[in-house]
Amino acid sequence: MVLIARALATGSPVLVFDEPTSALDLGNQAKTLELLDTLRLRRDFAIIFTTHDPNHALAAADDVLLMMPGGREIHGPVSQMIEPDSLSELYGVPMRWVEVKGPTGGTRRAILPAFSGTEAA
Repeated sequence: MVLIARALATGSPVLVFDEPTSALDLGNQAKTLELLDTLRLRRDFAIIFTTHDPNHALAAADDVLLMMPGGREIHGPVSQMIEPDSLSELYGVPMRWVEVKGPTGGTRRAILPAFSGTEAA
């Protein structure tokens, strides 16, 4: 949060973050993504951040650039870029949509890798 505050204090029209949630526990990741989403919605400046978790883009981005195998890049709105086929190609593992209950009773979509292993009962 201090690093985000420092970035805001510069007055720059563009904020750039390199994996702002790395090394954070899940609770602090959620707080950081909520802050980035709030700042995004204000539209006072452009926010660029890198992440390896497509759910972070779902939580706090408008547009996505995927750096695909072989040096190919694809970009577009989150709703078009964060989808199982392109992410399966990107990460080399099958990806699936899941529905997750939110704290207020609603549901939210998340995208997860379908790692090998036994299925839950």
